[in-house]
Amino acid sequence: MRRNIFLCFLALTGTTGLAQAPVPEATANIEKPACKLLDGDQKWLDRSVAAWRYAAKHYGQFVVPTGARAIIGSAECVLSSDTALFPDKTVIWNSIEGNGRIPIIEDFTMPLSPISQALEVNGGATFVMSAPTVWRKNEVTGGKIGIENLMTAVFIHETSHTLQQKTYMAAFSAVAKANGLPEDFNDDSIQDRFKSNKKFSSSIDSETSLLLAAARTESVSQARMLARNALSLIKARRKRHFTGKDAFMSKVEDIFYTLEGSGQWLGYQWLVDPKGGNLAVADAMDRFGSGSGFWSQAQGMALLMAVDRFDNGAWKRSAFGDGKLAGVELLEAALKPRRR
Repeated sequence: MRRNIFLCFLALTGTTGLAQAPVPEATANIEKPACKLLDGDQKWLDRSVAAWRYAAKHYGQFVVPTGARAIIGSAECVLSSDTALFPDKTVIWNSIEGNGRIPIIEDFTMPLSPISQALEVNGGATFVMSAPTVWRKNEVTGGKIGIENLMTAVFIHETSHTLQQKTYMAAFSAVAKANGLPEDFNDDSIQDRFKSNKKFSSSIDSETSLLLAAARTESVSQARMLARNALSLIKARRKRHFTGKDAFMSKVEDIFYTLEGSGQWLGYQWLVDPKGGNLAVADAMDRFGSGSGFWSQAQGMALLMAVDRFDNGAWKRSAFGDGKLAGVELLEAALKPRRR
């Protein structure tokens, strides 16, 4: 089952209403609770907030944008917080009864379904996710890594997009507007368009395999050769298929490589971290990496794993910071000869 996770570029206006790792206090502090999550949901939320804070501090020193909010919903309760996503702030939640929906702002709610989304609300970043009981009710499974671990990795992935709304999300919105893209155009739209094209899909498979091999091989020179081969295949595929009215797709693909790839990379790092999920690499990769089955996630993560191999994490300054480079631009920059 496809996780109902996608980037939401909807700009909402109105009146806002609403561990394993050693990190600052992340246990729920609910002011005047109107309701409570079930114990299992609350335990998962506390662990996931701690996991995000750990990731934000240990995988890149990320700066969470001012005003970032988190909203977590279940059938029993909806919690919101203006502090949970900030690594150095005390976690304070406010609670309201959702009555089968997840209220975001006045007159706008989201369904109680397996969602995990980054929204722009009143010009600020808001992360919305439903609790494990909701995902289980909709028969979402975690496979070998378990549903709670999967959902914590998803929590990390989607929360990272709150750092990218003014960069890659804004860039996509500009491309979408310039090309008249429909509102439902998302990170899977290119895959939906070309998945039946054998030459296109075969190239995607080859590119991803080469990038993963580049990230894993011990020989640096071999890794560079594999990465350059992947880059050549990507450029050739785009030259062949992204033409005419589809020329914009090269830019869009790079944006989604970066958004989805960086989110997957972060979630994966936590899954295999001894202080995080402490899971086997093969199991984490199968459920949250190359085995996901979704091009933007699998190839985006493979590309950034290769880039990370060559630039020692410098790519994160763009991916989670200024957004100057995206997708293959990051790979090209990482492959440039280093000055001695």
